[in-house]
Amino acid sequence: MTMQIEKMKSINPGNPFLEDSYHMGTKLGENCIVMYKNFPTKECPYLIIIDTITGERIRIRLIPEKKNETFSENMIDIVENKSGTSSGERMKFRDLSLIGKTPNF
Repeated sequence: MTMQIEKMKSINPGNPFLEDSYHMGTKLGENCIVMYKNFPTKECPYLIIIDTITGERIRIRLIPEKKNETFSENMIDIVENKSGTSSGERMKFRDLSLIGKTPNF
């Protein structure tokens, strides 16, 4: 599986459901809500993580590996999205140097 992480436009701090009534969500902590597209019985193509204190959001797309593709390691795509442009960098998911670090958007 490949994961693509994309910084989204920030929303007003507080209750994200006031600005996004389409997604469902689960509060994970005082400052964090995870929103998702479908019910738990259906496929989940992405997650949206929201910092409710700052209004910052990221989307994590879950991209299944194609049957003909072969990767020696699991990969994560980090996508920087500024002013409508995107650039991506592939990083090894199992690279221990990434643990505990936040991608710099």
